[in-house]
Amino acid sequence: RVTPKGAAANFWVLDAAGLITQARPGLPDYVARFARPTGEATGDEGYSLLDVVKKVKPTILLGLAGAGKLFTEPVLRALAEGCEQPVVFPMSNPVLKMECTSEEAVKATQGRCVFASGSPQPPVEFHGTTYRVSQANNMYIFPGLALGAFLGETRYVSDGMLMATAETLPKLIGDEDVQAGLVYPRLQDIRALSAEIAAEVIKVAALEGHVGKVARRQLDKGPHYLLQWIKAKMFHPQYTSLAYMPPGIEA
Repeated sequence: RVTPKGAAANFWVLDAAGLITQARPGLPDYVARFARPTGEATGDEGYSLLDVVKKVKPTILLGLAGAGKLFTEPVLRALAEGCEQPVVFPMSNPVLKMECTSEEAVKATQGRCVFASGSPQPPVEFHGTTYRVSQANNMYIFPGLALGAFLGETRYVSDGMLMATAETLPKLIGDEDVQAGLVYPRLQDIRALSAEIAAEVIKVAALEGHVGKVARRQLDKGPHYLLQWIKAKMFHPQYTSLAYMPPGIEA
């Protein structure tokens, strides 16, 4: 297993002042763990994003700054030169704050990137191929997590329950969507996805010993019964059609 220190060593973190290294004074603890060692061959304090990409040859660009077009064409091209299938995740919201658009990423990487964004983006037409893109939205996780915790009467949300949601979600992507280049399942399937995630959350809570009696009984019947029970407990909104009638007119 990778240690927290080992995992942090795989990140090169930049802010408005460039690459963050151990030479940067006054770093808070949550940033200091990602600071690169001074004198490292892959970049000095304050290196630009383009310089870091050229030296490090990363496989993933993750944008969280909310500062706009940081993933420029030169940056994306440099990324694609160092990686056969680069991952580009501009996560900032709203669209005006995104690091790049789906079109910019697809064209700069010659259609080789794996793309998902925090804001919705349209499909991209490039050299006769349509590239479908995913929105990395927390609604894939939180409804199912909350539903599982509520129905399971788990009392609290554990790290294991969170990991269960993260590990379950990619298993729910259909083969057709994978072939189309999607990173997440389709949002129109969110109810079914949430039920599946809720079931996994309850299973983990049961293993950890903090699931309620009702959910435990359903789980003991088998996975199919647990899933059907969860679906039966989900709220289905039904709205009555209304027509405006001016005062004085009887229906």
